[in-house]
This record gives sequence, structure tokens and C-alpha cells, in this order.
Amino acid sequence: MTSGKVTPANSTTKGYFDETVGEVVELSNLTDGDLILTLANAQERVSYTEQEEKVLVRKLDLYVTILICFVYGTQFMDKVTISFTGIMGLRNDLHLKGQEFSWLTTGFYLGWLFFEFPCVRMLQRFPLMKTLSAFVFVWGSVQILNAASFNFGSMLAARFFLGAMEASISPAMVMITAQYFKKDEQFQRNTFWWSSNGAGNIVGAALAFGLVKHKNSMALEAWKVLFLATGCFTLALSFILFFHLPDTPATAWFLTERERQIAVERIRVNQQGFGNKKFKKYQLIEAFKDVRTYLYFAHGVLSTVPNGSLTSFGSILIKESFGFSESKSLLLSMPNGACQFGSSFFLFFAIKFFGHRTLVGIAGYSVAFAACCLLAFPENKTAQLIGYFFSAVIHIGWVTVISMITTNTLGYTKKGVVMSIYLVSYCIGNMIGPQTFKPKFAPDYKESKVIMAACSAASLCLMVLLYFVNVIENKKRDRDSERLGDAYFNPPENYEFMDLTDFENKNFRYVI
Repeated sequence: MTSGKVTPANSTTKGYFDETVGEVVELSNLTDGDLILTLANAQERVSYTEQEEKVLVRKLDLYVTILICFVYGTQFMDKVTISFTGIMGLRNDLHLKGQEFSWLTTGFYLGWLFFEFPCVRMLQRFPLMKTLSAFVFVWGSVQILNAASFNFGSMLAARFFLGAMEASISPAMVMITAQYFKKDEQFQRNTFWWSSNGAGNIVGAALAFGLVKHKNSMALEAWKVLFLATGCFTLALSFILFFHLPDTPATAWFLTERERQIAVERIRVNQQGFGNKKFKKYQLIEAFKDVRTYLYFAHGVLSTVPNGSLTSFGSILIKESFGFSESKSLLLSMPNGACQFGSSFFLFFAIKFFGHRTLVGIAGYSVAFAACCLLAFPENKTAQLIGYFFSAVIHIGWVTVISMITTNTLGYTKKGVVMSIYLVSYCIGNMIGPQTFKPKFAPDYKESKVIMAACSAASLCLMVLLYFVNVIENKKRDRDSERLGDAYFNPPENYEFMDLTDFENKNFRYVI
């Protein structure tokens, strides 16, 4: 039963019905909205044709989506080079022993873990693209410095700072996607830039293969040249980012004035704008009150244990467990990237056809679980190799969860906190993964593979739970809205750009 304090429909109070206290709670700080609120208040509602929108979206994909795909693919290529160099002579040249090679991956994610919250705050506080390009520049510089490593300690330090800089990339991709695209378009774009991980894996493996084939004709060790080549490419990319992409669509040089107005109007449907520089404590608290935050965290840890295992030990597993040569092991790393790339586009078309992204994510996790079981349990090496290739499908679940956070977490501070928590859990899982590959398990690493399969099963269960949490909440909001009418949510004009959270904005429905 609701309280008698519920605001009537004709009230001037701007607020929302809070079922926990049984009354309308007034919205505060209505002037402290999104960066784009002033522009939205100044301009009239813009109407536009379907054709105008199609032209704009094509232009956004051409100027924005393609570039961020390059950035994300390069990030993965730089990160996974440690797996390739593991069979290119790095372990012998640096005299690594015991678990030291595992710690090179763990150290990378320790850097990511410690710098995740500062990176997100800096991306929120300062101009987005300028800040991101600075991070990419330093990341490329550190990648080059990997080639100067001479022992375990120096390489661990380089890996730590590389992880610290790359901590900025995923949250920046999410912020950029949310700025330019409507929420029903964001999942497809998230899929595009995430699929570039597979492309980065393929390009990195091909480059490593070429270097191994010509290693006798080079003055430097092949693994050092790999770090130098990938680092220089990243440096070039940082300058392209700095000069090419604007900080918001409202200042996009590649859009006409009319297209900028449409870009602002289009994202009104997201009920979130271009960002807010102020850190809001109440949104931080709300993030920790949201059960989804804890489900995201658990999912992040469990789903990335297999990823941490394979990004560091994939090439070594192929060489030592399956018995292939150094060059063939690098070539056989490419189908894993191809599966990741291909499954991303399968995900894109499946979502377009079925609509329910979470259900498609659940289907993807089912395939990944089967692949991990195929890698872990059969004695047949061919079956294990097929399982290794298709284990890359597990990334479908990550794309689904990243998309959930992007579209279902409102409030710029809250979104940043939740995304940071998820990426911290991503780091933890990736730190744990390589530590499961102990020297005593070599060369088959049976126990390590079983752990991967168990984590995949647990991730699948969490995805199902997230689906039901959102379905139940949407149905509850529909019932309360019908029962209470305007008293349920009485927002001011342009409330979509007032940086309200998903708890405050009762008109919002979670995307399933």
C-alpha cells in the first residue's frame, strides 16, 4: 500500500515515486545536468527525416566507429604480443623461470587495476578525446620500451605501466559510443569495436610469424622488433585521435550545423547526454546499492579467467600441449582471432534478427562453455584444438555486459563507477587466469583447462540471472506507472539531459 503523501498528477513537484519510502522524492540539482543541457534548452526540439538520420549515422560510422575499432584492435594486439613473444625467445633471453612468465600478464592487469578509477575520473573530468589521445601516446611509448627489457624486473615494470595506460581504453570506447549513438544502436557499435580484438589477434600473429621467418636476417631479436613495430603504430594512432575526433558531437568538425542539432536530438531517447564533469557522491552510493553492480563484478571475474589464461598462454599451449613448431603455433593463433571476429558479426546479425541481446549473449556463453569443455576433457588433440579456437566465443558475453552497462546505467558518475568496477573485476579475472598455468601442469595443463570450463559455466549462470533481474524490474515499473499515473514520475522539460540515474528516471526501461 502506498503512502498518502504521493504527489497528485497536477503537482508542480518534479520528482519520482520511491517505493522504498512510499512517497514522491523531489529531483534535486536540476540545473546541474549534462554538458549538453544548455544547448538542449537553447534550441527548439529538432524534427528530422528518416533519410537525414540514415545519412548522419553513416557519417558517424565512417568518422567515429572505424577509428575506435582501430584503437581497440591495436590495444588487444599490443596486449597479446606477450603470448607471441613467449615462444619467440623472450623467456630464454630474459632467463625467466617458474611462474615469472605468468606474472608478466598478472603485472599488466595489476597496472590496469590500480589505474582504472583514476583513468575513468580523468576521462570524465577533462576533454574526452584529448585525454584519450594522451593515454594512447604514453601507452605506445611504453610498448616500445618493452623491447629494452633485459630481465624479469624490467619487463614486469614495463608491463605494469602498459596496463595502467590501457586501463583508459575500454571506458573511453563506452563513453564515445554513448555520445554518438542511440541506445538501440549502441550494442551493434560495441560489437564492432569489440570484434576488432579478433582482427588485432590475427594481425599480431601474422606479424609475429613474419618476424620469426626472417629472424636470422635481423640485427635485433624478433620479439624485440615485434614490440617496436606495434608500439610505433600505436604512437601514430594517438596523433590521429588527437586531431580527428572532437570531444563531443556538438563540436564535430565533420558534421554540418544541421547534423549537429540532429545528433543532439537523437540521443534524447537514451535519456542520458554527453557527460557531466562533476563527481556526484549520491550516484556513487547508488551504484553500490544496485544489485546489478555486484552481478557485473562477479561476471567480470569469472568470465575473464579463461581470457587471462589464453591471452598469455595461448601460443605456448599450442606449441607445448599440441606439439607444433614455433612458426606453426603462431599461425594457429590466427583461427582463434578469426572465431572472435566472426562470432562478433554473428552476434550483430542475431541481435538484429531476435532483438533480445541478453538471450543471444546466453547462447554465446553456451557455445563458449562447450568449447572450454572440448579443450579440457577429450584426449583427442584435434578436438582440443577445435575447443581452443572456439573458446574465443566467450567474448560475446563481455560485449553483452559492456552493452548493459552502457545502456542500462544512467547518471554519468554512476556509469563511470559501475564501468570501473566491472573493469576492476575484469583485471582480477585476468590476473588469476595465467596463475592457473603452473609449471607442474605442463605440458598439457589439464587442470588449468578444467578451471576455464568451470568459470565459463558460472559466467553462463550469472548472465541468466542478469536477464531475469532486468525483466522483473521492467514489469514492476510498468505496473507502478499504470497504478500511479503522473505521480509515478513527473519530470521537468529536457529531463533526458539532466544526468538522472536509472533509479531516478522512472520513465527508463532496462534494455533486455
